[in-house]
Amino acid sequence: MALFIGGLAFAGTHFEREAQLAILIGSLLAAAVGIAIVLTLKATQTPVPQ
Repeated sequence: MALFIGGLAFAGTHFEREAQLAILIGSLLAAAVGIAIVLTLKATQTPVPQ
């Protein structure tokens, strides 16, 4: 959705390519941080005795 909006906002300018790249880098960075948080929380959980 962000790529679509960025394409509409910057259509035909040199900012269009830069906006696409910034959106993709931001998405990859957010995914990496999310994975790191999930793995950290999973590693620090103590097992529940049954």
